[in-house]
Amino acid sequence: MENTRVVILIILSVVACVVGTTGCSPGGGTTGSVSPEWPQLGSPTKIEPGVLLYEATLTRGTTPVRVWIYLPEVHAKSIPAILIAPAGSPLLHGMTLGAGDRPEHLPYVREGFAVIAYEIEGAVPERAPWSEAIAGAKQFESAGYGVADARLALDFALARVPEIDKTKVISAGHSSAATLSLLVAAGEPRIRGCIAYAPVCDVGLHLSHETLTVFSKMYPNAESFFSNSSPMNHIDELHCSVFLFHALDDSVVPPGTVIDFAERLKRSNPNVTLVTVARGNHYNSMIDEGIPAAIRWAKTLTAYTAAPKP
Repeated sequence: MENTRVVILIILSVVACVVGTTGCSPGGGTTGSVSPEWPQLGSPTKIEPGVLLYEATLTRGTTPVRVWIYLPEVHAKSIPAILIAPAGSPLLHGMTLGAGDRPEHLPYVREGFAVIAYEIEGAVPERAPWSEAIAGAKQFESAGYGVADARLALDFALARVPEIDKTKVISAGHSSAATLSLLVAAGEPRIRGCIAYAPVCDVGLHLSHETLTVFSKMYPNAESFFSNSSPMNHIDELHCSVFLFHALDDSVVPPGTVIDFAERLKRSNPNVTLVTVARGNHYNSMIDEGIPAAIRWAKTLTAYTAAPKP
C-alpha cells in the first residue's frame, strides 16, 4: 500500500507542474506526439520571397493559443528552430501575436531557421481596468507565465513539421518575451539554447511602486507570482547555452540588471555569452545589432549551414 501511495503522489505532482500550478519549477517537457485535437497545417502563405508562413490555433484547456510557423521556402531536410513569444507585456499578463512582431521573426527565417511564434495566455487590452488585468494575470500564472504555451507550440511544431530538428530548438525573445525565453529555457529540457534581448530578470524590482502596490492588494499570491516569474530565481535551472544582449543606453531595462544576471549565471553555467552595445536603446539595438549577433551565435551552437538560396 505504501508503494502505491508514493506512486500516486508522484503522478499528482507531475500533473500539477504540467498544468502550471503555482510554485512548480517550469519543467517537464512532452514528446511532441500528435494530439487528435490539433489542426492540420494547411496551405502556407508566402509573406515575402523565400518565406512561408503556416498559421494554426491550438487549445490548452479551454484557452485558444495562436501559433505561427515560418519555414524557408528552400531548406535542408533537418533545420534548427527559434521558439519565440511576442514582446510588450507589462509582465503581469499574456500577449497576442501581431504584424508588429514580424521584424523579430523574419531575420531568422531568412538565414535558414524555422520560427515557431506563439501567443501567451492571459492577454488583456492595453489600458484595461485592473479587474481585467487581474483576470489575465490568473491565466498567465496558470500557464506557467507562458512556459506552458511555449511547450504547447513546440509539441505541435515538432509533430507537424518533421523538418524541424528537435535537438536544435532555441528559445528567444525581447524584453518581456526575453524574460519568458529564460523561463522556457529553465523549464523545458528540449531547449538547446536561449536568446534573451534586454530581459527583465527580477520582475518585482522592475515594476513601479504604484503597480506593485495595486497588484499586491488585488492578487492574493502576488509575492510568489513575482518570485516564480523572475529568471533571477531560476538561475540554477538554466543549464543550456545562453546568449544575452543589451544596449548600454537602454531606457526601459537598466543595463546593470542584465550584466548582474549574466555574472550570477556564469557561476553555475559556463556557456553564457553577454553582448553589449553602446547605443540603440531598448528596441532598435535588438533589431540592428542584437538579432544579427544572435543568429551568428545560434549557427555556431547548432553547427548549421543553411541551404543555398536559388
